[in-house]
This record gives sequence, structure tokens and C-alpha cells, in this order.
Amino acid sequence: MKTQLFLVTLSLIAFSSCKMLIMKSQGIRNPKEETPESLISFLEKRNGPLENNFIFKDSASWLYFSMHPRIHKEVIGTFLFNEHGLILNIKDSTKCQWSGINAISELHPDSTYNIDSTLKIQYIESLLLPLIPGLCKTQEKNSNFTVMMTWARFIGKLNDRIFLARDIVADNPNKNIRLIFINLDMQKSWHLNPDQKVKID
Repeated sequence: MKTQLFLVTLSLIAFSSCKMLIMKSQGIRNPKEETPESLISFLEKRNGPLENNFIFKDSASWLYFSMHPRIHKEVIGTFLFNEHGLILNIKDSTKCQWSGINAISELHPDSTYNIDSTLKIQYIESLLLPLIPGLCKTQEKNSNFTVMMTWARFIGKLNDRIFLARDIVADNPNKNIRLIFINLDMQKSWHLNPDQKVKID
């Protein structure tokens, strides 16, 4: 695992079309190693989601996910999958990486979508561990869609807009939508060397 690969991914946060949001007032800070307990504490303080929230098994899984061609340009954001677990291409790439959250309200099982077969939700889930065992459901066979939201403690208050996905999914008249959250913070259990740890600046 190379530090520069992490830096390429994280630099996209600072130099994205949403860079005006990246400021100290939003609580952005350099990533630190976290534990499930520290993430749960953060979520509880911000009224974040505890159910269907996942972390990566190890640094190799995190790196594979973040550097996947379909993911790395918008690693923190919204990803939508159909009933077969294939990712949907319905986001406007010219807009903020979080603009996909607006598409959740328009998901409908009778609509036709352009799909990308290079990445399936089932493979992503094989890279993950539940943040809280017992509060994470496996892939639901009858779901018309899966909405995957990525978040990280180091982006501070910007998580609040990511967590709004819960309300948007609940308001969609098509209730057969599965919602999961994936945390992108480094974990102490990965035992990273100093030169492997992520920095934004």
C-alpha cells in the first residue's frame, strides 16, 4: 500500500467542485486512526446512523475500494445500485460529488437506468465488517435498489448532509430501497506504519 495512492484520493476532496465547503468551520481535519467505539461515539453525538453502517476489514480492502476506477473520483458521496447489485450511472459528473443524493428521491423500479457492470455491491460488501454486529443486514433479495453512502469522521460537519440520505430514502414512495453507510476512516486495527497514514494537507 502506497501513501501517495491515499493522497490522490483525498486530494479530490480538497480540489473538487465543492471545495468552497472545505473549510475549518466545517470541522475538517487530517484523518486519524479510529476504532469502532470512537466512530460510534461520533455518530451518537451527530445523530448519525448506527444501523447498516460498515467499516473496511483492512487497509488493502480500503485501498481497493478507493482506487477503483468507478469510485476514486468521488470516493465520498452517493452510489446507487439496482436489484442485481450493479452500479447506476445517473449522477451528473459536472456537479458536486454529493449531488447524487438528490437522485435517491427519483428512484423508481419501472425506470430504465444506464448501468456499469465493472463494480457490484456484493463485492464491495465482501470488503466490509459491520460497525455494530447485529445492526447490519445482508443484501436484501427483494430490494429494488441499494443506496450506498460513504462518510468519514475527518470531514466533520459535512457528514450531516450525507446522513440526510435516511430521510430522503424514507420519503421515496418506493419503500423497497436498502440504505447502507460505509466509513472511510483509517482503523487502529490495521496497524499502519507512519508513512502509510493518510494526510490531507
